[in-house]
Amino acid sequence: MEQEPIHFAGSVHPKELEAARQYVHHALQWLARICYHCSPKGSDQDETPLLWVPNDSKFVTQALVELSGIHFGLQVPTLTLFAKDNTGTMNTLSLDGQSESDILDWMSSVLKESHFKTDVLLEPLPYSLPAHKLDEDAMYDAIDTALELRELALWYDYGYTILKLLQDENTSHTKRISDIRCSPRDLSLTTTLQFHHTQDKSGDAKVHLGFSPGDEHYSEPYFFVTHWPYLEPRRLPELPFIGKWHVQGSVRAIALSSRLYAIDNNDKLLLAFFRETIESGNALR
Repeated sequence: MEQEPIHFAGSVHPKELEAARQYVHHALQWLARICYHCSPKGSDQDETPLLWVPNDSKFVTQALVELSGIHFGLQVPTLTLFAKDNTGTMNTLSLDGQSESDILDWMSSVLKESHFKTDVLLEPLPYSLPAHKLDEDAMYDAIDTALELRELALWYDYGYTILKLLQDENTSHTKRISDIRCSPRDLSLTTTLQFHHTQDKSGDAKVHLGFSPGDEHYSEPYFFVTHWPYLEPRRLPELPFIGKWHVQGSVRAIALSSRLYAIDNNDKLLLAFFRETIESGNALR
């Protein structure tokens, strides 16, 4: 019998999560700097993905061999950065009341303890974030946003569960399924499916499935399906009622969280959105 994800009904409206999302987004850039600048040179990737740990409400880096197996992470509900080495020793920093300068000092001390150069913390990333008061050394606020941070973590758990289920049910008719990773550039969780049967002449047709906590286009979490190469806007198929087409900069089908919020059996509606959009898009190849 098919295993369905747990129904999710949030206690905070999705459109009220933007402030929490921006705090998490900025905090994760410290992990992104370390990952990016400690990665092997010669990579053609412009960022290094992070991992979401389901049901533990945290983002983590992969273990960095250069740092004696140390890995860094961010506990989302409490907005706490941590570093853990291969002996299990944990070093933490609650971001409430801290500025970006304070985080720089803490990260520098952790790296020094691991006998690693701290200049990577000042190196730029290959992308930039929208302007925010934290850029002017304002302080993080994990107290007033505590409920929203917990809610955001629940959306990530829910998104991860949905994506994992879609991976499992597509295993038999795909030739490649990527792991679920988080992009520090936009905080989205994404997995990529490459199907055996496609009419795409390039032979490189893929489908990106994902969850976004929100971005410059939408101030709330949403789920998305992106066919690559992009589908032609004039030939886009009809979507289930919870879905809409986004055609600004990219072509993707999205399902906004506000359309799922407080709807009974929203997991079944969301899975139907993904399945139908995957199938209808593949049929156009």
